[in-house]
Amino acid sequence: MGHEPKPADPRRLTLLNDAQSAHGDDGLLRVTVTYIYDEWCCGGLHEVSDALTGINDMLEEAQDRIARAEREELRRDLGLD
Repeated sequence: MGHEPKPADPRRLTLLNDAQSAHGDDGLLRVTVTYIYDEWCCGGLHEVSDALTGINDMLEEAQDRIARAEREELRRDLGLD
């Protein structure tokens, strides 16, 4: 019996290879990416929330890893390790 990821699990997401970027009228760079979400059950509106939660969790984890790496690098640079 295989393990199926729960709703909102980032493993239910597949990033497509069609990213787009453009500068808006405000001069800010906007990057648009597309994910496919492997729906959990019925395709109801809650599936949208699950998909967005999965994307948010994935991005938060990536930011946490970057922050940890930066702290470790700073400690090395300061000779604290």
